[in-house]
Amino acid sequence: MKAEGPRYIEDVDEEFRQIVEHDGVPHLISQEELERVRASFVSPALHADHDAFDEAGLDAQAAHHPLFARWLRRNVAPHKDPALRIVTLSFKRLLQSPGGATAEQLDIVADLADRFSAGEARVTHTQNVVLPWVRASQLLALWQAARAAGLADAGLTSAKSICISAAASIRADIIIAGTSACSASTRTNASGIRSPSTARTAARRAAPRNRAG
Repeated sequence: MKAEGPRYIEDVDEEFRQIVEHDGVPHLISQEELERVRASFVSPALHADHDAFDEAGLDAQAAHHPLFARWLRRNVAPHKDPALRIVTLSFKRLLQSPGGATAEQLDIVADLADRFSAGEARVTHTQNVVLPWVRASQLLALWQAARAAGLADAGLTSAKSICISAAASIRADIIIAGTSACSASTRTNASGIRSPSTARTAARRAAPRNRAG
């Protein structure tokens, strides 16, 4: 492809034009068929008087709950309805199989879907669950319920992200909550955070040295 350069791009464009203008025409679906399929994707009947979205109120909640703010950034997506949001429940959890779920966890997801997403949940290709009809005014309540069920890990959307996020999550907990997730065998540095590197240095000093003879 690199050797062909612009010529390759031109050939691809020409082939695509032929497909669209000639080969593809007999395979285009009719308007009637399009409408039939479209009828299968109908938005749920949400209450017309659903809560008005308060951007300032949501910002205040996020400022009060740093972990909630992080979850909003990573697990919540915009919706075509400004008063709604699309929420990802993470099934990439530490020490559990990615995408795996127990019967009890599936019951919890069903309950969350009923309470917050018009009874609808969707399984994604990333092995997470999406709630597509969440009111922005209920995001905090949903986060609290999902967090209690262990389904609110911010940003854990792929198996690779589990390893990447583990250390970051521990560090975030230390900064936000003021606690240390390091092992009890580590020492405490001047900032009050236990340092694994300090413990390793102390261990090397304490280890007996092998001497010849």
